[in-house]
Amino acid sequence: MKKQPIDRPISYLSLFATAFNGDLSSARDQYKTLLPVKDKPSVLDDETVNRIIRLHEEKNEFIENYERQFKLWRKEKLTSNQLIVLEDLEERLPLLKEVNDKVLKLAYEIQPYTIDKIIAMDPEELTLLHLSGKLKRPFEEKSKPIGRFLVFTDQQCQKEDLQLTFFFKEKGTDLEMKALLTAFFQKLQQRHNGIQYGAKRMMGFFKHFVETEGIYYVMGAMPFNKDELHQEGTRLQTHSYMRVWCDRFDSDGFSKVEFVDFSSSKAYKQTATNKQLKRVKRIDQFVKNIYAKGGGDEDLLINMQPYMDDFKKVMDNSTSDELDAFYEKYDGFYGFAKLLQDLAGAIQEGHIDVPE
Repeated sequence: MKKQPIDRPISYLSLFATAFNGDLSSARDQYKTLLPVKDKPSVLDDETVNRIIRLHEEKNEFIENYERQFKLWRKEKLTSNQLIVLEDLEERLPLLKEVNDKVLKLAYEIQPYTIDKIIAMDPEELTLLHLSGKLKRPFEEKSKPIGRFLVFTDQQCQKEDLQLTFFFKEKGTDLEMKALLTAFFQKLQQRHNGIQYGAKRMMGFFKHFVETEGIYYVMGAMPFNKDELHQEGTRLQTHSYMRVWCDRFDSDGFSKVEFVDFSSSKAYKQTATNKQLKRVKRIDQFVKNIYAKGGGDEDLLINMQPYMDDFKKVMDNSTSDELDAFYEKYDGFYGFAKLLQDLAGAIQEGHIDVPE
């Protein structure tokens, strides 16, 4: 049920402008994040895709409210400044609608092919498809990281478990990220005669910098906590991130910069060593037992259901480096993962109908 919109006076114009700009920026970022996943939708689960759909369907309601409110303000006597702001918002309203609809279209395209859809499939049907030749096993190369995260932090953010994050969808090597940050620090120092600001303000400065410089490959900002940052790193298959300490400085007076490996955290190492490794070993032993008894891929497909939950948890909570290590050491686990990857490809090509 839609909420009844409330008519706002023209004094709310600046608040609406801020909200509008935030909606447009977040919609663009969401589209850029989803686009690389279109060709490998099985890296997402139902919960993530459904949340994106729900949020952007709600955003369409906000867009309707923007349009209604703008028409009401048009009937009022406006100052020249108010008219300029309102005309700008009206001009960009179709763009917000267009980007939001593109996010929804992409999310709906991905929705039928999530890992949860694969888990729900009938093993006997999969076996028949394998025997018919529709499900093949071309052992593709391991996927490579598609980008890197940049995190602004300080002691206060650490206490709040707040990771102020940008994503480099390309040009994310150590040298490229350092070069961009150096340019940012220099410009900030020229304009503000120093760079000693808290992480939240630095995040705002950096967002303005990439927008005004037309740096298209940097997306953000996203206020993650540590668990969310780790999960996003796993989902996007990026192995490390750059952390900028806004209250620690190097010999040049710039914010201290360090590169952090996702798998270097004690907490996550412990998780990988204990829970994740146990799950990997269970799957590995299952596959090896099948082949030791003379079975093949058909037997794997028929009997894999009890191991799908373990597999999903490993994929959701492991970094790309950890997965590569698992693949290299445990041949059975690697074969299990590649069979599912090929299955996802067969679904996208239309060889397999997924359950509703």
